[in-house]
Amino acid sequence: MGAGIGYRLCFWLGMLGWAGLVLGGTVSEWIASGAPPSLEQHPLQRALADTLESDVARRIAEHRAYAAIQPRDAKAFVKLGTALARAGDDAEAIRAFETAISLPPVPPGAHSKLAALYARSGRVDEARDQARIAIEGGAAMNPRLLRKLGLSGPRR
Repeated sequence: MGAGIGYRLCFWLGMLGWAGLVLGGTVSEWIASGAPPSLEQHPLQRALADTLESDVARRIAEHRAYAAIQPRDAKAFVKLGTALARAGDDAEAIRAFETAISLPPVPPGAHSKLAALYARSGRVDEARDQARIAIEGGAAMNPRLLRKLGLSGPRR
């Protein structure tokens, strides 16, 4: 019983200390600037966001270069398609995955990723076809996507 009280006391002292630091920082910022702290994004947060954005662009450029060097490597196009999809460029990602599935050996997840991109872009029939191929190949598929396409997963 004594240990439980000690832990609770330490927890609440820590919480009070944290709240005091936040309040103290806010008050000191208010006093230093003469106005309440700005709710705009901090310059360091903006710099980090810019860096992450440039990392995405750099990663896409690297995958494009690798795909250009290895035009018969399906995995190169899968990586490029994945990077493009993460960046939100679905049309380019679809083209990369279409290239990947045209090259042997086709990586197992290429069909499932292409199915998801087709579904996201409204090409439901093509998505259903790719999902069927992915299921037959044993690739993992999102159950929600399968339900949306009116399909069921692999039988086990």
